[in-house]
Amino acid sequence: MFKQVRFYKFMLVILCAGLMIGVSGCSEDEEDNPWVGTWSLETFEGESVESQIAEAKLVATIFGIEISYSDMWTFHEDETWQRDITIMVDEITESYEVMGTYALSDANYTLTPMSSTIPVEETDTGDDLDTLGSTFGNTEIDIGTWSVEGDTLTLTSDTGKVYGFKKE
Repeated sequence: MFKQVRFYKFMLVILCAGLMIGVSGCSEDEEDNPWVGTWSLETFEGESVESQIAEAKLVATIFGIEISYSDMWTFHEDETWQRDITIMVDEITESYEVMGTYALSDANYTLTPMSSTIPVEETDTGDDLDTLGSTFGNTEIDIGTWSVEGDTLTLTSDTGKVYGFKKE
């Protein structure tokens, strides 16, 4: 009986040690890579995305048309990313996707797009929605610096463009 109690205590200690190592390993991954998760594009060049499409929304409202825009970025632990853009005009919804890889080195980043469903020829019209939909030039590598404060991720591209994200 005494041996069984010692064996169970030993197994309990092993189980607790395994759990502590597993839990501490999970928190390290998140601390090591604060990009992991889903982020929504909130600001572009210091202006909110909403204010940038406000004129289009105002004109649409006059004609009784509803417009919405969302731009969600998901960064995975395996250093891949996916960007999902949804533009809704009345009952017509268009969705686009860009996928690629990213690399972080201290405060520097590199985003490399690998595939895109955004038609390049349609993103160059100068329209505000097209400009937002083609940020990071959907086919070009983007390099710059980054910072995270709380639930806000800020990317400053070497081209001078600044993007602000909120964690979902």
